[in-house]
Amino acid sequence: MLEIKVRPRAGKCRVTHRKDGTVVVEVTSAPENGQATKQALRTLARAVGLRSCDATILKGARNRKKTVLLKGLTKGACLAGLEVS
Repeated sequence: MLEIKVRPRAGKCRVTHRKDGTVVVEVTSAPENGQATKQALRTLARAVGLRSCDATILKGARNRKKTVLLKGLTKGACLAGLEVS
């Protein structure tokens, strides 16, 4: 499980992190009809080398803060894949 914050309407799709350790998924989609959420899952899955169907929202489907399950990866492996220090 990994807690993320989604930032819709960004300039490009990417995964970043803040100094406080928060993982931020920036997406170009607007937060309408779940489009930003879908794009965030795709972006996050690609960043750690998974297919988008291997990423599932556990909590926060309609919120910018989400808890995501990435199948086959622990939180440590996810953070290592994202090169978050």
